[in-house]
Amino acid sequence: NKVTSLCKAKGIPVDRIIRARWVLVWKKSSDPDDRKKSPKARLVLVGWQDPELGKIQTDSPTLRKETKHLILSLCAAKRWKLWGADIKTAFLSGDPSQRDIFFRPPKEIKEWMNLSNDDLFRLEKAAYGLAEAPRAWFLRLSRELKSAGLLVSQLDPCLYSLRSKNGKLL
Repeated sequence: NKVTSLCKAKGIPVDRIIRARWVLVWKKSSDPDDRKKSPKARLVLVGWQDPELGKIQTDSPTLRKETKHLILSLCAAKRWKLWGADIKTAFLSGDPSQRDIFFRPPKEIKEWMNLSNDDLFRLEKAAYGLAEAPRAWFLRLSRELKSAGLLVSQLDPCLYSLRSKNGKLL
């Protein structure tokens, strides 16, 4: 996803370098009949160390409860089929960042990539742990939906619809 690039620590202000850590969890299958759990690991930045925290825009809307109920009612009345999707690595799919934020890779990554203590990663996009990650993802998704011809609702910024030329809901 081109989230990071490798660089050297020389000349980079210490306050621009934040830590990263592993978050390990046991995930259940989405299949209700499958009771097995599998281990998942994610590299997460320690977002509270971000030197611009509190100065950058982090707001990101979520679907209103009333909108969800309206959609479900409409689908039931029209007998439309519903489907859902999980967008893997959504927070890593935002637009490129204009900020200079760096992080030190954990020792496992250093060993795996044969990196020195002077090697850092520069963030090219928002990543897990940063406060602006949900906003970056929402802005990218919104742009893609609009470019595909979907229209945003005036009542809820998270509701998009596709309409025919005569305005009929598709």
